[in-house]
Amino acid sequence: MKRIELELDQETYDKIQQLTQTHHCQLSDLIKAMIEQLTQPEILKDSFIGKW
Repeated sequence: MKRIELELDQETYDKIQQLTQTHHCQLSDLIKAMIEQLTQPEILKDSFIGKW
């Protein structure tokens, strides 16, 4: 496993805290789910998101 360090503004941090409480999970679970969703073939074909 790899460790990463993030610097976030307070608003984003608060949103993450709310999401982890709502979904009863950890930040790493949210990041993993986001990456899984963003790497789906239909997302990658999108002209805007596919440029990431």
